[in-house]
Amino acid sequence: MTLVLIRHGKSDWTSGTEDFMRPLNKRGLRDAPMMAEELKKRGIVPGRMITSPALRALTTAQLMADSFGCPPPEEKSSLYLASASEILTLAFRELDSTDCLFLFGHNPGMSYAVSGLMDTMTSMPTCAAAVLELSKKDDSFTLENALVLRPKEILSI
Repeated sequence: MTLVLIRHGKSDWTSGTEDFMRPLNKRGLRDAPMMAEELKKRGIVPGRMITSPALRALTTAQLMADSFGCPPPEEKSSLYLASASEILTLAFRELDSTDCLFLFGHNPGMSYAVSGLMDTMTSMPTCAAAVLELSKKDDSFTLENALVLRPKEILSI
């Protein structure tokens, strides 16, 4: 089974809106569809998408869902500013319902969740996607393979 943890795209700090309603900036609007296309090229397609309801995460998830031709992402308020533990608890609970789960959220939780699974400090800049291949035995998950895709690296390919 595949878990893809995605940090929201770059947000617009000049918008003057409260944190929850902060929109994506131009780079964020560019990077989300680009990341979806890169994931598609690699054969990584969501079975389900779950996102924080904060505007920047929701917009990132919606842009990616549009690129994949998927239904709109499900919103879970527990993902807004969630800790690594909260992210992984939700992920492991929801993984049983799909072969490939995309979760969209925020830092520092996303970086810590990915770092914890990979057992090494891992950078998750905006719109980064950590593709985590997991196996499950009884009630525990084991990381089999991991790949972190970052927008700047994709742009340089």
